[in-house]
Amino acid sequence: KIAPLFESVELVGNTIVNDNATLSLTALENYKNIEISLNANFSFAKVYAPTADLIFPLSGIDGMKTMYVRVTDDADNKSIAQTVTITYDTTLPTKPELVASNGFTNITDFDLVLKTKSTDDNMKGYEVNINNGGWILTNEPITTSKITVSLIQNTQNIIKVRAIDKAGNFSLETAAYITQDPLTLVTTPSKLAGYYNTPI
Repeated sequence: KIAPLFESVELVGNTIVNDNATLSLTALENYKNIEISLNANFSFAKVYAPTADLIFPLSGIDGMKTMYVRVTDDADNKSIAQTVTITYDTTLPTKPELVASNGFTNITDFDLVLKTKSTDDNMKGYEVNINNGGWILTNEPITTSKITVSLIQNTQNIIKVRAIDKAGNFSLETAAYITQDPLTLVTTPSKLAGYYNTPI
């Protein structure tokens, strides 16, 4: 019996995921199926046809997962296994909290100050949604203490903030209600509630 050969197996896309791992295999000869398992003895292996998309479902405890991959030829000879690793992360980032959640301002580029930052082992950043216009990933570093947003003028801006990690998990949302009025006085953050006017 001669074991079939395959050149390599590698991840496609993200190396940190919250559901499935997608693999790509390069073989030196024909084979009839591919086996993928989280166990070195290939127990509970999932079997794929040569033309199938190699999308392998992950489960269990978060952390580094090792996938074992081998091919079988038409004579039922099995190749030597190769491995590929991936980080499985289903844990949500913690919810961010803002210093003030309501107020008014006369500027358009407004800083939302974080009272409590989000934490996550694989933190990617913060997303904002202004007046339900869709979520946008900010350019702020994950260590930031403030998030700068561009307000819509002459209206109340409902600003939702959430954290996202590299696996695509989202935190719970927090919200601020900031009215932009070019004619209002300069605003100063209040520790008690929102913002209040001070003379120019």
